[in-house]
Amino acid sequence: MPFVSRSLAAALLVATALVPAARAQDPVTAPEAAREALSLTLYNSGSALVADRRAVAVPAGESRLVIQGLPSAAEPASAFLRADGLAVRSQMVEATPPTTQALLAASVGQEIGVAVTDPDTGAVTETLRARVLSAPPAAVYEIDGRIRTDLPGEPVFDSLPDGVHLTPVWSGAVTAAAPVEAVTLSYLTGGLSWDAGYVATLSADGDALDLDGRATIRNESGAAFTGADVALVAGDVARAPDAMQKGGGPRAMMAMAESAPARMDDAAREQLGAFHLYTLEGAVDLPAGAVVQPALLTARDVPVETEYRIEGGHVIVHGRQAEDQPVPVETRLTFENVAEAGLGKPLPAGTVRVFRPDASGTPRLVGADRVEHMAEGRKVSLTLGRAFDVTAERVQTEFERLSERVTRTSHRITLRNARDAAVTVRVVETIPGDWTMVDQTQPHEKETASRAAWDVQVPAGGEAVLGYTVRTEF
Repeated sequence: MPFVSRSLAAALLVATALVPAARAQDPVTAPEAAREALSLTLYNSGSALVADRRAVAVPAGESRLVIQGLPSAAEPASAFLRADGLAVRSQMVEATPPTTQALLAASVGQEIGVAVTDPDTGAVTETLRARVLSAPPAAVYEIDGRIRTDLPGEPVFDSLPDGVHLTPVWSGAVTAAAPVEAVTLSYLTGGLSWDAGYVATLSADGDALDLDGRATIRNESGAAFTGADVALVAGDVARAPDAMQKGGGPRAMMAMAESAPARMDDAAREQLGAFHLYTLEGAVDLPAGAVVQPALLTARDVPVETEYRIEGGHVIVHGRQAEDQPVPVETRLTFENVAEAGLGKPLPAGTVRVFRPDASGTPRLVGADRVEHMAEGRKVSLTLGRAFDVTAERVQTEFERLSERVTRTSHRITLRNARDAAVTVRVVETIPGDWTMVDQTQPHEKETASRAAWDVQVPAGGEAVLGYTVRTEF
């Protein structure tokens, strides 16, 4: 059994006796139960700005303030405390986990229990009392008036020692010009992410849809947020590693969190520079580890059109292509994001799942697509997949090399429609090089410098042929 000398033991006992006298005054603590208001501003990047107002009695003069219950993903450099007449001289975010070593270090000068167990059965045979004189790695204990450098069993703590926290805490040395009754701590945290998701239900005839949007919020921050005012920022906000140390960092983002746009139908929304701010109705509870889906918008009877589209990749113009090539025909749904169509509001990026009722009225999934942020007034296009009853084939019918760098090629695309109604197929061809259309069965539209497009009418149960000849210089 390791022991130390009587002189060292006496010195340790004297030092331990002085520990309580050397301690500073007890800190002013603001527990989670003292929360008066909470607001969260969530960004697409997976971070959030928290503004947490706590009731607390800070006396005039100098004191230490502790705010408990921060998430484990809180960013210490972003923390910023505000209260009228209160100055923060220094601050830190303490996140010491309750490990055995941390508990012993925080118990120096105090007594703990020691559970001695039977080595064969593991049953506790007795509980001793030990005073912690110094903590690991150079641990010294006093047990029954004797000094040891180890414990004869497992340490048992009467309570959680000061300085060890189950969750991170903000701690600061503050000076108050007069007594303060409430403070607001703002900080950035990871682990809070959001995305938009939409359910589009087509009418039986496929001419209109009902659109329901929800925000999917995931709380993996390590803390629960109850009764929070939640705002969602749509758009990619730039983050620099040292952004929180600059004047435009937490203050600018706190302005986002504190903005209070007027309430509107569905989620309130506001233009925020290049971004859009959506404020959810009512208080929102975000339990730790939970996925919550508050409503964003509802739109009914939105006019929709079905579009068939071919984008066949790069046209082969620098060599021969001998065989017919099947070309997939995509089915797309398009609608206008305008007030006349029942929308007319910016829509955040997300996945749209499209359902259509079958003959019995049971909704069936017919496709899904992810859309980017959809500005007001823009056309929204959803790709549902390949058409089953509208097909296409492409063949290169002629190839002529006019010079080393110039070719002339002819192409034919045959479209077939097995439906009982005529359809329009938009054919988009990507043509490399510097090209000129020499001949074509119908006029084309030059979408870009490298893309030519045709809208081809295909009769019910029939076929249509698109042909063109192009001169290309490389």
